[in-house]
Amino acid sequence: AEGTGGQGEGENVDPQWTSHDYLRRAVLLLRDAADVVPDLASQCSYLWIEPKHSIDMINKVVKPTSVSFLEAWLLHLKDTSLDSDSIMTLAATAATENSLKPNKINALLRVVATGQQRGPPLKDVLELVGRERLVLRTRRVLDIIA
Repeated sequence: AEGTGGQGEGENVDPQWTSHDYLRRAVLLLRDAADVVPDLASQCSYLWIEPKHSIDMINKVVKPTSVSFLEAWLLHLKDTSLDSDSIMTLAATAATENSLKPNKINALLRVVATGQQRGPPLKDVLELVGRERLVLRTRRVLDIIA
């Protein structure tokens, strides 16, 4: 299907993103963050549209070890199933390999995945965003900070 759910950008939409199950999971994830349906679209557009990774936003969460962490994250991401538990284990493994405490990388991963600093539980967001888009978004952020 062409389009982005009314965004008018003409991007191709992955059929998975319009499946009943995906939409149900997205709405359940975001229900506490929205008062009306248009809020869902504006607050969770990263689930369907590539986020804008601003330099300012990235600089707020980048640390000296961010590049090595993201490179390790990228390598592990390619070899792991993406349910919400395994994805957080993957993040913790990449953090530990780079002498980071796992909770210190959450802000960076949220910005990579969503382009935002706040949102629903990270493990659920990462699972919904999915492996392919996480790989692309991680590479994009690495290109910006490297």
